[in-house]
Amino acid sequence: MQRFFKVFRSMILLVLIGILYTQATGKMKGLVSASAYSAVNSAPSGKKVIITDQALNRIIIADIDTKEMVWEWKPIACGVRSKEEAWFGAPSEVKAVLGGKYILMTASKGGIALIRISDKKTVFYAYAGGNTHSAALLPDGNIVSASSTDNYLMVFRTDTLHFPDAVYSKKIMLPFAHNVVWDKKRAVLWSAGKN
Repeated sequence: MQRFFKVFRSMILLVLIGILYTQATGKMKGLVSASAYSAVNSAPSGKKVIITDQALNRIIIADIDTKEMVWEWKPIACGVRSKEEAWFGAPSEVKAVLGGKYILMTASKGGIALIRISDKKTVFYAYAGGNTHSAALLPDGNIVSASSTDNYLMVFRTDTLHFPDAVYSKKIMLPFAHNVVWDKKRAVLWSAGKN
């Protein structure tokens, strides 16, 4: 538990430093390295952190030691159509998935996306709605999300050819659904809700 709080404090500090640096200099915008993928994957474990930036509606990867941003994803620049850009307002959660080569993200405005780190390509995205707080990748490759305002989990068939227009999804009601985590050991999906 002590290690968790130490990591959490470091993440908060990194976010604050990034916000202050951006406000003071404006230089953090556009510092995305062309070799972000190799920088992320060649670094020793635990040296990078993935962060949601709600102020600029983006996802960044930052180096913990240098406090430098090494990678950035913005929806409109990375394959999301302009008419769906609003879905990705106020990003709420990011998780490294599929061996750390992809990012699974949610946004409070309803969007979910699976993003390939190497080229920032949005390989799948859809609209979950209802103040989306969390998502998890299931063993079959499909995605489940939790939406607190409208009280449901949403399961999406991750069809990388027909998104976002023809995405099959199914709602599962869960009052005040706030998170989802796939437990590999027990082969069960965990979520926290009202009860």
